[in-house]
Amino acid sequence: NPCPEIGASFLSRISFWWITGLIVTGYKRPLEQKDLWCLNSEDRSQRVVPQLVRRWNNECLKVKRPEEKTLYSPKKAPRGERKEGVPVEESEILIMKTPQKTREPSLFWALCLTFGPYFLISSLYKIIQDVLMFVGPEILR
Repeated sequence: NPCPEIGASFLSRISFWWITGLIVTGYKRPLEQKDLWCLNSEDRSQRVVPQLVRRWNNECLKVKRPEEKTLYSPKKAPRGERKEGVPVEESEILIMKTPQKTREPSLFWALCLTFGPYFLISSLYKIIQDVLMFVGPEILR
């Protein structure tokens, strides 16, 4: 039972007219399993879960990575220790560890990185709609 959203026009999609048949059926009688449509391919777990798992693994790697900072400090040997006219160069490596802050991986950030763009776009549309609803009466005044 394919979902009619796939073949619906732009106007039908933004007005949700494609779902009217299901609403009418549900109004006339209780919905049954056979009345429902299959999920769209982009909404199936086979497609969504790998994206989330990838972001979650990245979040876990950030936590496991040691947060060490290395400083390199070249030093030249004193004048008396030169060999055959070539200055001897010593280097000192300073390893500074950051304080041990135990940080847990954040599922919230993994979800935000995975699904955030969808919510951001819909929030932008909502802001535009709110501005237009406010401006309408102001223009008529």
